Amino acid sequence: MPDKVTFLSAQLLSFTRKPNSGKAQFSCSLSRPMCNAMDWAADIPEFVAGGKLDGDLAAHTLYLVPKDKQLAKHAVELEISRVHKFKSIRLELENSRGQGHRTEIRFQVDFSDVEGASKLEQYMLTCGKSTATVTYTRQAVQQPLESPAGQGAASGGGEDEESAQGAVR
Repeated sequence: MPDKVTFLSAQLLSFTRKPNSGKAQFSCSLSRPMCNAMDWAADIPEFVAGGKLDGDLAAHTLYLVPKDKQLAKHAVELEISRVHKFKSIRLELENSRGQGHRTEIRFQVDFSDVEGASKLEQYMLTCGKSTATVTYTRQAVQQPLESPAGQGAASGGGEDEESAQGAVR
């Protein structure tokens, strides 16, 4: 069963399309459940603001549900293939006069839905902030390889490629 991650206060910023696919740019609020799903620290330090964050989801579906309950009928389901290019942006709070900030996360969604651009256009025209839920498959993490002698990464031991493969002449 696929895993899910929810992006709170998500907003569709822009999108581009090709005949059978496209890319959409989103922003969202930083939240603890998202940090847990992405294996990020819950409090992103100030010096990381504006920086790239690790993360690449092999995704299946994006569900966009408007925050405004009266717009619930405009919810969208989109076939997607990838969520990536995460960035943290540090923004000043409105009317705070430099006394406060918030961290916003921006990311790209690659969609494979043939009608995706049409769905996103309608959504952008009618809905503002949303809750975006993505279903994805958790990727296995490669552990460091060790040689049988325990000397770190496996290597050819200085032999040329043919003799390491046991080539016969």
